[in-house]
Amino acid sequence: MHNRELVVSWSEVDLIEAAVLGFVRPQDLRLANAREECLVLCDPENTPFARVALAAGGIRPGSPGYGAVGSVEMIRRPVPAAIGVSAWSPDAGALAAASHRPIVVVDGFPTYRDLAAFQDAAAPPVWVVPVSRDTDNAERGDRLALCLQRAVDDGELVGSVVTVPDFIRARGDLVKVVGADGTAHTIESTLARLLAAPVRAVKGTLGAWTCQQAPGAVVDGWIGSRSRRAARGCVVLFSGLSGSGKSTVAKALASRLEHDGVSSVLIDGDEARQMLTAGLGFDRASRDLNVERLGYVATAVSRVKGVAILAPIAPFAAARAQVRERAERVGSYVLVHVATPLEVCEERDRKGLYARARAGEIADFTGISSPYEVPLDADVVVDTSRMDVETAVDSVMAAVSAKMHVG
Repeated sequence: MHNRELVVSWSEVDLIEAAVLGFVRPQDLRLANAREECLVLCDPENTPFARVALAAGGIRPGSPGYGAVGSVEMIRRPVPAAIGVSAWSPDAGALAAASHRPIVVVDGFPTYRDLAAFQDAAAPPVWVVPVSRDTDNAERGDRLALCLQRAVDDGELVGSVVTVPDFIRARGDLVKVVGADGTAHTIESTLARLLAAPVRAVKGTLGAWTCQQAPGAVVDGWIGSRSRRAARGCVVLFSGLSGSGKSTVAKALASRLEHDGVSSVLIDGDEARQMLTAGLGFDRASRDLNVERLGYVATAVSRVKGVAILAPIAPFAAARAQVRERAERVGSYVLVHVATPLEVCEERDRKGLYARARAGEIADFTGISSPYEVPLDADVVVDTSRMDVETAVDSVMAAVSAKMHVG
């Protein structure tokens, strides 16, 4: 059986996870241009996360249509949509229903009045928040989930918070859902069917436009507490080989900071090269200029007491030193060396870039045909082959908090 790999969008990752959790029936999924019996699906960062087997008769060689899915198996749980908030599990849901805890779907930013009917300490509710990993989805729910979790942590709200993939709003070109019975399903009706228990819903009374324009003010208004203030800004520079896990840990750090009420901006190296540093090559001079430009933008964020998180490869010590010198003029600086070994990075490489570099097809490839100067002045060293993302974020967060004097 040939297992071809297919890279799908974050929205399609949500759909596949929903199928594994039982929210969407696998037989209602359709896969574009399916020509193999079994495919391995990868997220946009090229990390395999699921294996899909097509239904009998689902393969249509040469057809541009969609093949019917027979089964879906999770290889590994995708990157959480809201770091710091528990993700839904069928066992936990069944336990909550059996113990007669209210299950409440929260969709959109609510006020305390919206939530008041469920504030019963004797039967603390399970707050279920639909979230999307799609950054283009203005209502993706991660901000709401983090705010509810923060309210629970601060004792301003009783219950527990869990996230579910927002399969209602999910859209994709490669993966589609075809309803079997034409029924207009909702998150709450699907949960009620799965749990055989009543599920309530709270629709946010604060509009999506308001949340987009002033999410901080919205959060402060309904939680009733102010965001934590930092005494100074900070530039956090992640440096490491391609495939070391820089972007994953950086995104998790941004979510953790947001959960703690600290403003942050994440600038990923690959994304920056598409716009901010477009046109630069990969020779040493271009790489240094790329890092220096990122450092300039990050310092502007730090100047207004925000946290700027950078995740380029940043292979050369001189460029990293320039970022440090500029950042420390206006705030603090944390250098994180993501020291995942080269052989592990090569094993993770789903695009085959390392193999092409070793074959001489890619010039100036860091770690193969271009050097990586190991930081001797790193504030934090993490190895994602030896620790999970949460542990890595704990280490970075401790250094950031200490240098920023958050309080």
